Amino acid sequence: MTILAYKPTVAKHNATVLKGISGQSVSGGLEQHEFFGDLDRHHVANLNSNMSASFSTTDLKGILDITAFSAAQLTATNKLTLYWRKQVNGASFAASSNAFSTAIQDGMISISSISCSHGQPATASVEVQPTWDGTNDPITLSKTDTEPSEVVENYAYTIAAMKFGALGASTIPLESITINMGLEIETIGGDGEAFPSFAVLSSRRPTISITTRDIGKAFDFDLLADYDGTDDMILYFARLEPGASRYADGSAQHIKVTVKAHSIMTDSVSDTSASFTVKPLWDGTNDVFQFATASTIT
Repeated sequence: MTILAYKPTVAKHNATVLKGISGQSVSGGLEQHEFFGDLDRHHVANLNSNMSASFSTTDLKGILDITAFSAAQLTATNKLTLYWRKQVNGASFAASSNAFSTAIQDGMISISSISCSHGQPATASVEVQPTWDGTNDPITLSKTDTEPSEVVENYAYTIAAMKFGALGASTIPLESITINMGLEIETIGGDGEAFPSFAVLSSRRPTISITTRDIGKAFDFDLLADYDGTDDMILYFARLEPGASRYADGSAQHIKVTVKAHSIMTDSVSDTSASFTVKPLWDGTNDVFQFATASTIT
């Protein structure tokens, strides 16, 4: 019996190769009309297909440079390709020209969340809403594609610190953090076509979930919410340094997330931890989130 196995390796957007890939998935989202006789099914017809794709990456800089607090449009010149490399029984990998790939050249790509726990690498979860370009299927497959030449994986990050309040004097020691982008992307079809041909970012409802072992921090907010329309909230992700630990705080290697106006509230206090929810708010001028991918930690 012949068994074939594959391993997800990289994702490529235009010339950018994203590393640290896991959880790659594509779905046909196919709805069929079924023709029945008195007893049995006679035929099926493809009625509608809402394809989708998703993956996770530890390359925060790579994906944030593609799309941050928004959604990037995919086109024929800015398409996304996901690769799985073929594995060989009793060896390792087959030639790179035997890769399985899925290509998406119309639609939108966005980050759904960025999450990290203390002592772990941060991970960005990415979602893709493919649409029809009028010619090609929203997702096309190949089992003889050539994978990009292997690149050195050297971008990974972990939680570093946060500060907020007047002059950034307030802090919460982070045990875990999840930034939910809260992006709602609609795909729309028409004229009886089988695929959607239009994608749009229709709303943004971001939240930040925080846990800490310092349950005393719950005292700062009681069980209500504290609103700050003046002072920024700053979150840092420290870049891990290959062959060492972390790059120095003063090096411009880290990721800085700036939240302008916001509310923060205590969700719960348990035996060993407290959890909080931050709701970023539009201040009338600035983006709700601002990401800097070459920042110092101050």
